[in-house]
Amino acid sequence: MGALMSDKNKKRTSFTLDADVIEALDDFALFTGQSKSQFVNSCLRESLGYLEKLTEVLKYAKANPNVDMATIEAQINEQMEKLKSDMGKADKE
Repeated sequence: MGALMSDKNKKRTSFTLDADVIEALDDFALFTGQSKSQFVNSCLRESLGYLEKLTEVLKYAKANPNVDMATIEAQINEQMEKLKSDMGKADKE
């Protein structure tokens, strides 16, 4: 993964998770020595492209309420395929 961000690029947030998720995070952190924040951040960072593409499609759907679901589904699939292709290229580098 890329270089670590400095603390000035980080923001504090809080959210609620299911008890079993917290337990798994606690166990992972204890076993690896990696903080829960670092682990959650790295997992979300790996998914960031998907999140951004999905958000784009949702914005499109909201701005175009008369577009049928098949068109929106096609856009989602197209964006996901592009992202998978891009990720495949990055893995080969």
